Amino acid sequence: MTQHKDLALPYESWKTDADGKPKIKVVLSDLHLAAGLFWGGERNPHEDFFFDEELSELIEYFSTGKYGGDFDVELILNGDIFDFLNVPYKGDFPEAVTEDLSVWKLKKCLKGHPRVVESLRVFLKHPNKRITYQIGNHDQDFFFHKVRTVFQEALCEDPERVQFIYKKSYYVVDGNVEIHHGHQFEAVHYFNYKIPLLTKGLSEPILNLPWGSLFVMKIVNRLKRERDYLDKVRPVKLYLLYGMFTDPVFTFKYLALTFLYFLKTRFIYDPRRRSSLKTTLRILREELKLWDDGEDYALSRLRSKPDVQAVIMGHTHVPRYMVYGDGRIYVNTGTWTKMINLDLRRFGASLKKPFCLIEYDGLGGRPQISLHEWLGRYAPHQHYVG
Repeated sequence: MTQHKDLALPYESWKTDADGKPKIKVVLSDLHLAAGLFWGGERNPHEDFFFDEELSELIEYFSTGKYGGDFDVELILNGDIFDFLNVPYKGDFPEAVTEDLSVWKLKKCLKGHPRVVESLRVFLKHPNKRITYQIGNHDQDFFFHKVRTVFQEALCEDPERVQFIYKKSYYVVDGNVEIHHGHQFEAVHYFNYKIPLLTKGLSEPILNLPWGSLFVMKIVNRLKRERDYLDKVRPVKLYLLYGMFTDPVFTFKYLALTFLYFLKTRFIYDPRRRSSLKTTLRILREELKLWDDGEDYALSRLRSKPDVQAVIMGHTHVPRYMVYGDGRIYVNTGTWTKMINLDLRRFGASLKKPFCLIEYDGLGGRPQISLHEWLGRYAPHQHYVG
């Protein structure tokens, strides 16, 4: 396990609020629920989530039994829970995403996963149970007020039981834990929280989507018809390198379309998009990096924020649990979708159901932060170390 001794803390222990009773926070990310397994009676090629029953069991598990009654449980949905980018409208993926279009997509997602929606409803019927939703790069549609309202009303009568985070991170005071989805560390996916909607020269506001989101909708979703695993391979650059030898025609097509689309969206003015030279250069610089699983970003946060004791992220789809030499922690909650990993450290197909637990004993001491794999109703979960 990697050690980073240069992160030493100036004090001995974590400080948490002692309220006299235990509580937990359950962190999930990157579920990517789209419009359901079937679309118009046929298999939906844009649906990547197939664990509705297992997810529902997890949600029920943390609101019943020893976690039932008035046991305090916060379910933290750390981005890309719903995949708006993979819900087509009339067979296409419009770049101009309006509020009405986003509402339509959300309703398709809710209808496509009724078992999950019902389990969330039941979860919120229990006392001291709440949901915190940190917006990721596949569910930025929640920046529209009506989309948030539809989601809240679908789950409960009290909208305050479902909290949305409009900042780059969610800071958990009890234990000094910083939770990021992770896309804000990458220029290609960076979302402008100051200007979430574009209005100038438009008849109605649209989402100010980053280039990465546009690329997924217009290029990746199109090419998935030929290679359905295209968005499931990590790292992408290594896949393209292998593809030069194993699948050269398709790989060249992928690279050519990517390059042309990048030029079109970065250097041709369109009121539906915004770009800058600084962002463009940063994207190009980042694309030279072969592999990044998020740990470098977590380390940068720990170095720059001595009060932060743990960083929890998602986005990269690679589950990680790292304890450094000073006792501070980095967790990545991975994904519940199927991934193919070309990195030699985790080579091969990966299919996990990871989640993070933050557990408090109620005595004001250090919370226990751990990564788990959900196994099912009869053997709920086990510690996962990656």
